[in-house]
Amino acid sequence: MKGNLTKGILKKGKKIVTLALSMAMVVSSINVVPVNAEPNSTIPAVKLKIEAPAAGNTVNYDVEQIGDSIDTGTYKVDKDIRYWYVKKDESVETKFGPQFEADNNWQELDKDEEVKYQNDKTYCMQLKLVSSDCDHYKFSNDVTKYLCNGNGKPIDLSMNDNGTIAYLVFEFKCKEALENVDIIVDKPEEGKTPADTKVKEIKTTPEGALKDDSFVSEIDLSDKWLRFDEKEETWVSVESNEEFEAGQKYSLKGIQNNILSSVAFNLSNAFDDLMDLEVVTNFKEDREMLTDLLSVNGKKTSASDFGEFGKVIGKIKKIQVVTELPAAGKKVGDVFTCFGGEEANKVKFAKFDGKNEVKWSVKFTNSWAPLDDKDVFEEGKEYKITVGYTSNANYVDDAKTLFFVNGHEAEHDFTTLSYTFTCKPAITEINYNVKEPVAGDKANLTIKVETKPEGAFNKEFTEIDTTGAWEESTDGKNWAPMKGDVFVEGKYYRYDIADAYITKLFNLRDQGYYIIDDEIASGFAETGKEYINGIDTSTEEGKKYADGYYLYFGPIKSATVVSPKTDKTNTDKTKTDASKTDASKTDAPKAGSVITDKKCVYKVIKEGKADGSVVGELEVTGLENKSLKQVKIKAKVKIDGVTYKVTSIGAKAFKGNKNITKVVIGKNVKKIGSKAFYNCKKLKKVTIYSKVLKKVGKKAFYRKGGKKITFKVPKAKKKAYKKKLKKAKTKKFVVK
Repeated sequence: MKGNLTKGILKKGKKIVTLALSMAMVVSSINVVPVNAEPNSTIPAVKLKIEAPAAGNTVNYDVEQIGDSIDTGTYKVDKDIRYWYVKKDESVETKFGPQFEADNNWQELDKDEEVKYQNDKTYCMQLKLVSSDCDHYKFSNDVTKYLCNGNGKPIDLSMNDNGTIAYLVFEFKCKEALENVDIIVDKPEEGKTPADTKVKEIKTTPEGALKDDSFVSEIDLSDKWLRFDEKEETWVSVESNEEFEAGQKYSLKGIQNNILSSVAFNLSNAFDDLMDLEVVTNFKEDREMLTDLLSVNGKKTSASDFGEFGKVIGKIKKIQVVTELPAAGKKVGDVFTCFGGEEANKVKFAKFDGKNEVKWSVKFTNSWAPLDDKDVFEEGKEYKITVGYTSNANYVDDAKTLFFVNGHEAEHDFTTLSYTFTCKPAITEINYNVKEPVAGDKANLTIKVETKPEGAFNKEFTEIDTTGAWEESTDGKNWAPMKGDVFVEGKYYRYDIADAYITKLFNLRDQGYYIIDDEIASGFAETGKEYINGIDTSTEEGKKYADGYYLYFGPIKSATVVSPKTDKTNTDKTKTDASKTDASKTDAPKAGSVITDKKCVYKVIKEGKADGSVVGELEVTGLENKSLKQVKIKAKVKIDGVTYKVTSIGAKAFKGNKNITKVVIGKNVKKIGSKAFYNCKKLKKVTIYSKVLKKVGKKAFYRKGGKKITFKVPKAKKKAYKKKLKKAKTKKFVVK
């Protein structure tokens, strides 16, 4: 039965310009027609590929035979007879058959103009099929035998008298085109392996385009992972059973030809099965490859960081809270609490009932009563601190993460930790006991911190090393960093004891400890006094030692001894400036020799002379005293009577040192060798006085982990030195 559409086909014979299909979609096979068919055999099925109308795509007149007819050759599609129509009024139901002859609700699309499909419009295509062998193959008059891809359905069928020509009309509902398929992959986690990672889901644009993503479980990621080798600066393969490591960078860069092609294969070969055609119809026409549609965790294949996951965030090994102790007479609201330890930046305070992050409570019989900020701690009572936490861009494994308060193991659950203290007497006195320096002494004096009650400080805070931190003056007014390492007669010296105190305090806090032994004392009394060598710093006598935060000595004199014969005090001529040596000594180490000043080890670069006529040159190659935390590389040193300029720091000189926290580099250093301070994880501050530094070797200050390094450099060299440090692959640093 023919309608206006099929009549239109018969009348038209002009040639159509075809457009290339953007995607290949292969559908399941159909029944095969035997090659040796009997005369007048009925073609059992017709299956055609017509690009379904996708919103925004150009109208496409291509028609392709698919299925078994390609091999059996039972019929052909007339290339010239094919037309598109759009329904004018979507609210009007179009009926086919005799009534269709009078139906004017279809408007033919102009082939000579570039027409775009419109979303939610109804379209139909007319086409003509011709039997390839009129004596053997006839078309069926059963409309259900005529199929096409997508959401197209046959709405009209008519044939000539002998059944060798069939006129078909297929109707389509235009939907949005499929624009993106996003593969959501589990991020690598510390302790897990590539074999553990999975594709969690697939998201599409528009949403819900996939009605079935069962093939997701078949995607294997175990051999697709890469790790960035920072040493070689390249991506290397990761074994399927190799655990992901915290701090390492991983990616799935290699999946374009693996995962994506797997997804593309499933999409292209089972489009009808996978796509919800009530949501989408087809692909964007400007898509050259199906993989252009795909992304991983929101990153497109064209993105430079496609497939990258950045560095693995490790489990938090320790959550350490550092808090002031409940000191008698102190208000609860005045107690300072923070997170300490190496992983302090990985956690943050959580709110309790929309109020405070830290709660204190006092014990009454067998229960705990909450305290507010105005309550005051009382000696002898038990107090409990409860701290709420959330992991910040990291995660806590409740079974493996350790929990501490002031170095004590704490009780905990998934969001809080707590510890109980007994309020003890407060510290009333602190005495800084230090030997008064005399000329010739090394400037490595140790300050011993004593308290009342005795032993109130933890052992970690009972001694302060002053090495490398002294300042000197010729008049007691104008101060500069001490040049040598030996006290000189007649000069004045001072030491910033407050800076040492605070630095030590913060270093301990960073390790998760508080300085006070809570079994002995709870805190500082408001009227607590400070002493230096037993002298009250608030008295006139004490002021000769202390002014503000500084500990003062000077002018320095030589040591004195009492003669056993005369009982008179004589100057000890045996104790002299340690830097002074026998000027008659003329033999000096040759170039290439190794010498030391008991702190650093040097290699002689240029030979000097003991009479001072020639100044030698040295390269620092390491430490003689490996326990030093503060390293000072001097501008000049005098060893065995010979004066040398220190002009370079050797390659790997301090590599892997676990103690160094601060480095001072003298004004004559021209070169810092490669990996000179490589992996010195505790190094936090580097002061460079040199204005002649020409080269910073590759990875000289590179570390895996550690805190940010602050470089203090001459103002005029800030830009140049920053560039050198960056070029040397220095990580996590700031130049001031």
